[in-house]
Amino acid sequence: MKKRITVSMCSFLLLLAAGGQTWTGTLIDVACKQANAASKCDATGETKSFGLVTSDGKTVKFDEIGNAKTMAALEMRKGPAAGEKKASITGALEGDTIKVEAVQVH
Repeated sequence: MKKRITVSMCSFLLLLAAGGQTWTGTLIDVACKQANAASKCDATGETKSFGLVTSDGKTVKFDEIGNAKTMAALEMRKGPAAGEKKASITGALEGDTIKVEAVQVH
C-alpha cells in the first residue's frame, strides 16, 4: 500500500510540474447540490458525481474520469466516511467542469 501511495503522490507532483491548474477546497456531492442548492451536500461513500467548493465559494464539478479518480482516492483514504473532506484537484477547467488529471484527498 505504501508503494501505491508513493506512486500516486509522484503522479500528482508530475502533473503539477506539467502545468495543470490546481484547485483546493471541499468535496461535495454534485447531484445533491443540484437538487438542493441550500444544502451542504458533503461527499460520502455513496457519492457518484463529485465537485469542489473552493475557498472563494465557487463550485466546479468533475468530469467522469474525475468522478472515478475521486471515488478511488476516497476508498484509499483512512478516516471517517461522513463529514467534510478537503481535496486538491489538478486538471483543466472547461466551463464549470474540471477535466481531472489528479486527485489528492487530505
